[in-house]
Amino acid sequence: MTSGSNINTRESFLYGRFECLMKPAYGSGIVNSFFLFDDTIGFQKKWSEVDFEFLGRHTNSVDTNLIQTVNGITDKNVNVRHTVLNRRSSDAWWKLTLEWIPDKITWKVNDIVIRTSQIKLSQRMKLMMNIWQGGSNWAGDFDKGLLPQIASYEYVEYFEYSNKGFIHKWRDSFHSIDKNRWYLPTFILGETQLFESGASIDSNKLVLRLS
Repeated sequence: MTSGSNINTRESFLYGRFECLMKPAYGSGIVNSFFLFDDTIGFQKKWSEVDFEFLGRHTNSVDTNLIQTVNGITDKNVNVRHTVLNRRSSDAWWKLTLEWIPDKITWKVNDIVIRTSQIKLSQRMKLMMNIWQGGSNWAGDFDKGLLPQIASYEYVEYFEYSNKGFIHKWRDSFHSIDKNRWYLPTFILGETQLFESGASIDSNKLVLRLS
């Protein structure tokens, strides 16, 4: 079993703009992300999630996803979209933006809209980031010889949705991990044990490590 990390806000949000500057890890089988998720007790029965996901099997692309429970059924594959990037994803920093308003979600990469969805999501969600080993049929065949690998985040920013616009509320440039803002849970995800110790600060960047 591999060792990875998950970090999420303590606060949950209803609408807003969420942004980061991220450099993904390299390697087939590795998943790293920037996403919104409702992790309240019983979430499996009312799943709500909005994703950016870098899958190691695709070296120059990013997946976006919108997961909901509809009529008691949660299909994690029905809303996946695959966007090709202009270079190998692990070689560059990517500005990722999620804009969530009452009747629409917008995904942006480097300020360019890559997807919109006209949908009404009204469950509060937390902002999360993680690195872990995904299933081979999804993230690709895993090569443990590539470890360790890291995903880096230069900053994360949040804008509140108010009066049909966005108001800047905070920016974390990661001089440290602010435990009043962030929570690092310990749990098993797929083939990975997620630990608080998998997250660290290096040169004012948040680093999530898979080993």
